[in-house]
Amino acid sequence: MLDRLDPDCWPRLHAVLGTDLRSLALFRVLLGCTLLGLALAQLGDIGTLYGDVGVAPRHAILETGAAWTVSLHFINGSLLATLLFALAQALAALCLTFGRGTRVATAFSLVLWVSWMSRYPLLPGQGDAILALLLLWSLWLPLGARYSVDAALSTRAPPEDPRHLSVASVGLLLNVALIFIATALRMSPEWRSTATALAAWHPSAAMPDTLAALATLSTWNLLLFGTPLLLLSPLAGRWGRHSRTLLLGLATFLLLAAAALPGPAGPVYCACLAALAAFIPADVWAALAQRPRARRAVTLYYDEHCAFCLKSVQLLQVFLALQHATLVPAQSRARTATLMEKHQSWVVIDDNDQAHLKWAAMVALLRASPLFPGLDRLLALPLWNRPGDALYDAVARHRGRLGTLTAILWPRQPVQFVPATTAQRFATLFLLLTLGWQSASLVGATGAQSLLRPLLAPLHLDSRWGTPLEQLPTHNDWLVVTGETADGHVQNLLAADEVIDYRRPSATQAGASFRWRHYWQQLTLPANARHREGYAALLCRQANGPHLNDRLPGANALLRVQIDHVVAPRDGGGAERTTLWQRSCFGNGVPTGHHRD
Repeated sequence: MLDRLDPDCWPRLHAVLGTDLRSLALFRVLLGCTLLGLALAQLGDIGTLYGDVGVAPRHAILETGAAWTVSLHFINGSLLATLLFALAQALAALCLTFGRGTRVATAFSLVLWVSWMSRYPLLPGQGDAILALLLLWSLWLPLGARYSVDAALSTRAPPEDPRHLSVASVGLLLNVALIFIATALRMSPEWRSTATALAAWHPSAAMPDTLAALATLSTWNLLLFGTPLLLLSPLAGRWGRHSRTLLLGLATFLLLAAAALPGPAGPVYCACLAALAAFIPADVWAALAQRPRARRAVTLYYDEHCAFCLKSVQLLQVFLALQHATLVPAQSRARTATLMEKHQSWVVIDDNDQAHLKWAAMVALLRASPLFPGLDRLLALPLWNRPGDALYDAVARHRGRLGTLTAILWPRQPVQFVPATTAQRFATLFLLLTLGWQSASLVGATGAQSLLRPLLAPLHLDSRWGTPLEQLPTHNDWLVVTGETADGHVQNLLAADEVIDYRRPSATQAGASFRWRHYWQQLTLPANARHREGYAALLCRQANGPHLNDRLPGANALLRVQIDHVVAPRDGGGAERTTLWQRSCFGNGVPTGHHRD
C-alpha cells in the first residue's frame, strides 16, 4: 500500500528516508510558527508593500507577470481585502501549529502562501519557496498524529507505531537533502571570496559581518558535506543514528547563530530548521522518554458530566506529553468525588498519592511533564496561588458556555491521520516532478526545465535552489532615494531625519524589515527595472496624497523622485553611483545614467 509502507518490510529505506511521528509533530509546530510570524509581519506593511496602494498594484503585476501566474489575491486589492488575506493566512498557520484540522489547515496555508508569492513577485525569497515545498509534502504526511488537537479529541486513535514510511516521507526528506546540496554547490565564487575576506578580519570588516559570514559559510559547508552522511548514517546502526543526531544538533546551532547575526534575511533559516526536524531519529525521542521527569505517573480526575472538562484534560495530556497520565472520572472514587464537590475543582493525584486542586493541580502536571523544565518551580511560587486559583474559578464558572463554544470549534470526530492511497499517488507524481526538476536544474537541462516549469510554477516549485546567500549584506551596496520639492529642497525619502549621504547606508534602511531589504535589493537588478515605477509612485503618493494629479502642486509638494544605487568597494576606493530611476510625481518615470563619486 502506498499510504504507509511497512517499516519492518523496508528497514533500510525507513532508516534513510523514513521519519517519526513525533519528529513530524515538531516539524509541524516549527512550520506553523514560521508561517504565523510571517503572516503577522505582513500587517505592518499593508498599504506600502501590500495592496493596490502599495508598490505593486494588481494591474502592474498582471501586465508583466508570467502566463501561469495565478493568485487569489488578484480578486481584490483593497486594504480591507489585503488585511483579511493576511489574517486568514495567520489563522491557518495557527491551526497548523496546534494541529486543529491539520490537513485542512495545511491545504489552506499552501494555497494562501503560493497565492501571496504570485501576487508580489519581488518579495519572496529562497526561504519562501522552501516553505511552499514543505507545505506541499505536508499535505500527504500525518502531521497531526502526535501532540495535536486532532490527536487529543479524535474518536479514532492515531497510529500506535511512531515510525512512518511513505512516498510523502521519501519525497520530503529527499527534496530537502537535494536543496541543501544544491545550495552549497551553487554558492557563488563571488560570495565565497566575500566570506573569506570577512573571515580574514581586516579593518574594513565589522565584527557582526565577520561572525555572520563565518556562521553562514560553516552552515552551508556542513550541509554540503554532511547531508549525504545525514541521510546514509542510520544504515550504520546505533552509532550511525547517533551521528545523524550530532549532525542535526550542529546544523541547528549554526543555523540559529547565522539567523541571530546580520546576514541573509528572511525565513530561509526558519524553513531549514523546520525541515531538519523531520530528520530527528526515534532514538532522540526514546532517550527523552526515559528521563526521570518523563516517567512520573499522574492521574487526572475530571467531572464526568462536563464535556468541556474531559476535552481540557485530554488536551493537557497531549500537549504536556504526559505519557504516564491516566484520565478518570472523579465520581468513580469516593476520595476524589468528595474533594471535587467540596472544593469545586478538578483533582490531580501524583505518584506520591498526593492530591492537588485548582492551580496546584496545574503545577503538578507541569512537574510531571518532560517539557518546560523549571516552569513548574516558577509557577509554584506563592505569589501565583491566588491569581492562579482565580483563573481556574473563572473558567469553572463559565464551563457551560465554554463547552458550547468548544463543541463548535473542537468537535469530537474521527480523524484520518494517515492519508489515503489516492493522496499518496499524487505524492508519487510530485516526487517524480520535483526530482526531475532538481536533476535538470543541477545538470543544466533547459529543455527538460521548460517542459516541467508549467507544471511546477503555479506552486513556485520551479526555484533554482542555491541562491539564498547572495543576500548577505556587506555594507557596500545600498539605495539612496531622494526627492525634490517645488521650492527646490532635496530631501532623503528613506530617512527624513537624516542628511543625504552617498558614502554609507542610512540607519533607517539598515534597520528596515527583511521584506523591505529584499525588495530594495531586487529593485537593483536590471530584470526588475519595470517595478521601479511602482516604488517611485508610492513615494509620490506618500508625500503628496492619493489624488496628486487632481490639483496643482504646492510649494512643499514633491515634484520628482530619484532612486540611486551605490556600490562602494571594501578597499575604500571611489563609490560608483547609478541612477536607477527618475520619476516626476506629475508624470512618468524614466531610467537615467551613471555617476562616480
